[in-house]
Amino acid sequence: MTLTREELDARLDALVANVAQMRGGSSEPLADAIDRASADLLDEAHPGDIEHLWSRLRSIQRDAGLIPGDREPGGNGEAPPDDDAVSQ
Repeated sequence: MTLTREELDARLDALVANVAQMRGGSSEPLADAIDRASADLLDEAHPGDIEHLWSRLRSIQRDAGLIPGDREPGGNGEAPPDDDAVSQ
């Protein structure tokens, strides 16, 4: 079954709401739980919604601390300045 964008966003919103519970109340590691939920959503997403889905999933992973943020070292944006480089 292919999900509509609205259904997809509703499931992603539910995933966001459950991250805290998944982190504290599950024996499954958070990254594994999010990966499993992501795979299920990818299987059910309309091909035209895949980019939107990946964007939302990256945000969920970033907010959960599983991947670096845009402004963190290793993220897509510039990292904060190195203290040594600023003092020179």
